[in-house]
Amino acid sequence: MSQTIQSLPRPVLIVIVGAAAAVALMFATRKGNETTTSPSAQAPAQQSTTSTQAGSANHTAKPPAAKPVPASARTLPAPVARAVQAHKVVVILFWNPAGLDDHAVRRALAGVSTRHGRVAKFADTMNHLARYTRITGMQAVTQTPTIVVVGRNGKGQATSGFQDTATVDQLVVDAIS
Repeated sequence: MSQTIQSLPRPVLIVIVGAAAAVALMFATRKGNETTTSPSAQAPAQQSTTSTQAGSANHTAKPPAAKPVPASARTLPAPVARAVQAHKVVVILFWNPAGLDDHAVRRALAGVSTRHGRVAKFADTMNHLARYTRITGMQAVTQTPTIVVVGRNGKGQATSGFQDTATVDQLVVDAIS
């Protein structure tokens, strides 16, 4: 057997050792038999297992698969939720305070008309993006600055990169129509 291994070409041995190392690393970093679920789907499951475990005599419970996200981090900020419930056009800027383009887009957003209260404007950092998943939904918000405009019908549009006041205003007009 060792003679067979020694007779293999060196590049083949390197590939075999690398593949074995990759498989070992995969198994070492894997946390058992987990499935990937959204944080909102995890919360009810955790609550039901907790109440079941409290009544049972056997307390050999597994630790939770992921650190639970606090409810305040999963909910829309109150002013944004009120604007959505009032069926206003909601404009949210996700920005980075260290970015020059981000500051310019924030000034552009400030210059957009609220159309006599029919438009609500908000700005937040990417650190709080998880709070807006109800609004951003399928929109790919991966960089800053990104403006998400949600119309009164609930359909949104995301635009990334530098935007001037006229462009943001046109996005609002399109959402109102």
